[in-house]
Parts: sequence; C-alpha cells; structure tokens
Amino acid sequence: MYGYIYLIKDHWNNKLYIGQKVGDPNKTTYYYGTGIIIQKVIKKRKHLLSKRILGVCNTKNELDKAEKICIEFFNVRNPIYGYNISIGGQDGFFTGCTHLAQSKRKISLAVSGSNNGMYHKRHPQYIIDQIKQKNTKSFDSIKTQIENTGYKFITTKKQYKNMVTHIDLICPNGHKYHVLPYAFLKGNRCKCETPRKTRMPYAHIQNECIQRNYQLLMSESEYYQIKKQSKMNVICDHGHKVTLNIQNFMGGHGCTICGRMKKNENDRRTHKFDDKLKKQIIELYNNEYKINDIIHELKLPMSYNTLNRRLIEWGIK
Repeated sequence: MYGYIYLIKDHWNNKLYIGQKVGDPNKTTYYYGTGIIIQKVIKKRKHLLSKRILGVCNTKNELDKAEKICIEFFNVRNPIYGYNISIGGQDGFFTGCTHLAQSKRKISLAVSGSNNGMYHKRHPQYIIDQIKQKNTKSFDSIKTQIENTGYKFITTKKQYKNMVTHIDLICPNGHKYHVLPYAFLKGNRCKCETPRKTRMPYAHIQNECIQRNYQLLMSESEYYQIKKQSKMNVICDHGHKVTLNIQNFMGGHGCTICGRMKKNENDRRTHKFDDKLKKQIIELYNNEYKINDIIHELKLPMSYNTLNRRLIEWGIK
C-alpha cells in the first residue's frame, strides 16, 4: 500500500474536503490535510470535523488519479459544497495553475521597496569577502589542491569558470565524479569512499572468520565497492563453499550446508521408525495416499519434508 484517499466533513456547514496521504491510514488518524482553507477550518473547529477513508492505492499514479476522480465526483471545488482549490493529483496545491495579474501585482508590492528585508541594507564586509573568495580561486590553485588528494582533474582551463561551476574528476578507484569545487574542498568525496564510514570494518569480519576457522573469499576492495555489500563468499571449517549474509554471520550464524546436515541428523534421531510403523507408511503410500494424508492418518509428529526424505532413503519414492 502506497497511500490513501480521505474525506473530511465539516459538520458545522456540511462542507467536504478530499485529499491524499502517503502511508498507513491507521498511523495517520489525526491528519486532516494541508490545504489553505482546511487549515483555517482546523484551527477554528477541529472538534466538528470527521474523517473517512475512501480507499487505498498501491502507487503514486493511482493515488493521483483517485484523488482527481473523488474531487470531481463530490464537486468539492465548488465553494458551496467543499473546501478544495485544485483539481488534485499534483505534488503541490498550486501545480498547473497561474496567478492572476492582480495577484502578481500584490505579491510584487509586498516584497519590493521598503517592504523588502534588505531595503537600504547591505551584507557585512566579511560576508562579501567570503563570497568573493569562494568564487575567485584560480584554475591552477584549485587543480593543485584537488590533485594533492589523489583525484585526477579532467576539466580544462577553458571549461572552468569559478568555484560554483561543476568540474569533472576521477577518484583513486577510477570512478568519474561530478562536483562543485567548493563542495569538494569542504569534504564532499566520491560515493565509493563514503561506505567506509558507515559499514562494519573489514578487519572485524576477517577476525571473526579466523576465530571460527572460516576462509574469507572477499577482498577488502570488493567489500568497499560503490554498491552496498551485504553478502560474502566463504569456505567453512568442513570445506563447504557458501554465500552468507554478513550481518547474520557476525551475529553467530554459520554454514547453511552444515546446518542442514545437522538438522537432518537430529531428525533421524528424533523420528525413529519401528518395523510396524514403517510397514504402515509404505502400505499407505503404495495405496496412493499423499504424504500429508499419511501424517494425518497415522498422527506422525513430523513435517512433510521429514517424511519425504525417509521415503527417498527407503527407496520407495
């Protein structure tokens, strides 16, 4: 489930409001919408509002279409019947609409002249110097600073303009990297370097393998690649080559083949068959009884897979 369509009813005047919300309706019981008009109504008389779920959707497109259909069906854009302004289905309530010329003039007057926050003001000199310094570093100084970190500078002198134009680099691992110069100098690096900070250190995994007598088949460079590495190949202490989840392995889990073998051995110990019971199972199976029916008929304390393995071992199946 991606989201749901809800209907708000104002019992003071019986007007409606329809909206969409991403998420589970049970977790957003008290969400009543973010429309301009409905927000004013919520502040005045939230106790007179009731909410009803009209339906749930699995994708964003389905949610947008459903909202448009519901708004049109209930005619809630009409001020007589509802509080909706837009046709619905957009990311914002004003998407796809334009201001009237009168509204544009009001907005312009509200932010111009003495109403502007920077009217008759200027930035302090230290901020102006910072902006100048940020934008006026030479090509040679930027190139030397970046290449000292081990990155290869690809952008030519003609392509470089200032500190706020993107440049192309190649990281030490050979990945092409597109970044702003001032962002790089602040510490923004290629994605292949970021996982080192967030992932479990490779040395911890290596030490765990040594303690449990496992042979790790994944190198350090493979572990710290761009894509998140969640699995690893190992050879267990019994010589089985398997792929294991790293988090599960560090939590105490081991070789899946050894685990299955141990489980089968435990099954053999716990589910021993005497000759009489074995004959009954064989007779029922020869009479075209299904395995689950045999378990139910004889009330055997075992699963389908356990009995199926026994039949294969006996050479019947």
